[in-house]
Amino acid sequence: GETILIHGGAGGVGTIAIQLAKAIGARVITTARKDDHAFVRGIGADEMIDFTTEDYVDAVSQLTNGRGVN
Repeated sequence: GETILIHGGAGGVGTIAIQLAKAIGARVITTARKDDHAFVRGIGADEMIDFTTEDYVDAVSQLTNGRGVN
């Protein structure tokens, strides 16, 4: 029931972190380039933020209705 933000979701550590977080039931928000969004969704990310065009702090606030991540 918790929400996690994983930076660099398309990288080596990020891909493992996404999969682990999903395995324990977390909602996963990750930062990744737009070109990598399909990939990170495919491994379990629920929401993606393109860090090259979006402010991730504002995006997380909007995606979580101001609650932020755990």
